[in-house]
Amino acid sequence: MNFFGMKLNGSKPKKRFNAAKHSSADAVCVYVSRIGGMDLSDMRSFTLAKKDGAWLLDADFFLSGDRVELEGCKIPNEIAAQIISLIDETGAIKKLADYRPARVKMFALDASTNYSRLTFADGEEISAAISLPQIERRLNEIAADYAEINNAAE
Repeated sequence: MNFFGMKLNGSKPKKRFNAAKHSSADAVCVYVSRIGGMDLSDMRSFTLAKKDGAWLLDADFFLSGDRVELEGCKIPNEIAAQIISLIDETGAIKKLADYRPARVKMFALDASTNYSRLTFADGEEISAAISLPQIERRLNEIAADYAEINNAAE
């Protein structure tokens, strides 16, 4: 950085996220993913997003050894409210805001990689390379239920 607080490439430093300004009630998108290194069966990605007043679930995960992809599954507001309440119960906003990458630069080829992001109604978002296991687990349960419903309908 130079004297004026600018990065050398000319961009301004990233503004620190104000966790106190946001609550789970403002959340319009929850995204969690896990990539299991060399073992693709440990890969999963879930997005619950509010669009035009409806909650939609996108998922890419493994169920009973088979890869399942769901796109735009409409989720009842009561189920979406369970996920939103988990944001508060688990302290997800604070966890994401407090995350600082490790200073030790280490690379493990077979290590799992986690990523979580919350987007709020005002367009601000916060993300970090951490796991939100309770939220991920509940989204996995919801996606598995919808996948089984879709399989039964076919």
